[in-house]
Amino acid sequence: MDTYSNITVVHGGASSGKTAFLISRVKELIDTGMAPENILVVTPSLTACRAFSLRLAQEAPEVAERVAVRTAQDVCLDTIAQGGGARTRRAMAAEWTFVLADLRSPGVDGATTKRCLSETFARWRRGDFALPDEGPHRHVRERLEKLLVQYGLLAPQEIAPRAACESITATHAAVLVDDAQNLSRATLVALEASAAHEFVVAWNDQVSLKGFDECAGDISLQEFLEKHGSAKVVSLPAFLDAAAENPATAPANTHIKAFAHAVAHADCAAYDRLCDAGAIAFNDESVVLLKWRTPDDEPDGVAKLVRSMVDEGTALPGEIYVAVPNRTWGIAMRRALTRRWLDATMALDDEPVRGNPAKPAAAGAYLAYAKAALLADAHDVMAWRIWWGAGQPDLGTGLWRAFEEWSKSESLSLAEAIERIAQDTTAIPASFAPFAARVQEGMSFIERNSGLKGFSLTQTVFSGLADDPFDLDDVLNGTEDAAQLVAIIREASYSRTFDFDPNHVLVGSYRGVAGLSPRVVVMTGAMDGFIPSATCFDPNGAIIEEGALDSQRAIFAAAASKARDKLVISTFQRADQDLACKLGLRERRSRIDAGKRVSMLSRSRFIEDAGNAAPGSQSGEQYVQ
Repeated sequence: MDTYSNITVVHGGASSGKTAFLISRVKELIDTGMAPENILVVTPSLTACRAFSLRLAQEAPEVAERVAVRTAQDVCLDTIAQGGGARTRRAMAAEWTFVLADLRSPGVDGATTKRCLSETFARWRRGDFALPDEGPHRHVRERLEKLLVQYGLLAPQEIAPRAACESITATHAAVLVDDAQNLSRATLVALEASAAHEFVVAWNDQVSLKGFDECAGDISLQEFLEKHGSAKVVSLPAFLDAAAENPATAPANTHIKAFAHAVAHADCAAYDRLCDAGAIAFNDESVVLLKWRTPDDEPDGVAKLVRSMVDEGTALPGEIYVAVPNRTWGIAMRRALTRRWLDATMALDDEPVRGNPAKPAAAGAYLAYAKAALLADAHDVMAWRIWWGAGQPDLGTGLWRAFEEWSKSESLSLAEAIERIAQDTTAIPASFAPFAARVQEGMSFIERNSGLKGFSLTQTVFSGLADDPFDLDDVLNGTEDAAQLVAIIREASYSRTFDFDPNHVLVGSYRGVAGLSPRVVVMTGAMDGFIPSATCFDPNGAIIEEGALDSQRAIFAAAASKARDKLVISTFQRADQDLACKLGLRERRSRIDAGKRVSMLSRSRFIEDAGNAAPGSQSGEQYVQ
């Protein structure tokens, strides 16, 4: 590439060298005179950003800190702000719950509202932000846009399309995008507009993951290449083909890649070809399939295995990634690792503000977030909305709607109306008394606690809850003020990340390993009902939706492919029937054991789909002895 004015597409499968290509190109651009500050690297997630930055720091330490590495969503939000957008913050899931509650309107039933929202999101994806001509669709759209404006929020579904529609000046000379297959057409349009001279896209042409971009999955590599007919295309050698052609030089993790390929395609032909060529040894143990007796046995067994790998020098703790199917498994794994004297950092996909805002006993995290947000900004209308509605069966929608109408009649913004109530409760209708009392309580809380930082702040905000209700221990340093705490919570709602300490084992979701390259990946809870999830099956075990199954297959395969040296797949055989039913695990058969009904469980069908590429199952208890 002898000129900056070009578009380059580098594509290949997992571990084909796409990220290495991007790092090499960053170094080339700097060597040829481009200032590091003029280079932007974009990834789908915050974890991938930090992993890329660490890798760049190893290869180009003198300039790494000067190269911007950001998530695609952050770039899109900046694009909207640069275009003059008044709303520049993504709505958290917790906030979106209240937006949807306020969207309900008399005369428009829930089913109609849901259809209108689906149509709205489809229009946004096409870049169509015009209001419908008439009918309930127009009413719902008008109400939705009014709510988003008054709360100063962007719906997650509109961020990329709005960014793509902005006419902006390019922000960087070169923009390089990793894992572009996980992004949407609109996001790629916005990112391309940010590049003045060079746009480089790295694309995994085998596996794409959803969940990083609300509109992802609407463009293929072929479509992108057709749109950019003059793009330079760099096709990296297919890892498995190269190993089959030169078995003597096949890397030690060839079985890992072959297994991941077999899962992704539900076909083990490539694995069989590699075995016939001698690229995979008969006694290869880079992929291990373990089975424990019960779910209770798995966390401690896996922790014992991780401890032995660290003690034997197989990997440092920070080079081991333990993939978990859900939050419950993550907590259990972290506790088990701690019992084995191993520190662990955890980052899951779940929303930091959890619970049920309509139930007083389960709304604590919502109120904690509202407290932090009010201390950060006493004029945050959404924070007041949650402060008022959390813990009420209807989320306080009726009186809040009346408050909106009264504010409008007084020609006041909601923030101004709240301030008036705080100053004089007699200035409002008597029917607003409960709301006024709550506002007074909130203002009193702000006055008492304004300026708190660190432990004093979190102790006040989290009062009455667990020590760390948002699972932020790994990212809080104990000096944050309220604005910083709220920013961390909001960032975690989109993309959690790890404390990259070489002495901390990484515990995260199956999808969370994207962008990383650990030596060891341990995939726990690899069971039908977890991955694929129970929602993919009907009560008889038949597949309900192929699309959902394919999406989870891609997640499973991608997680497996990330292991550099060793892949451990962990399953269990049985569980009490009540527990299995509660967890959504799929039962093969049941039996009576010691007077209790016990379910014999099915391991993940993705393992079965790998055919010969899946290793033989071994007893976990015996393996770790």
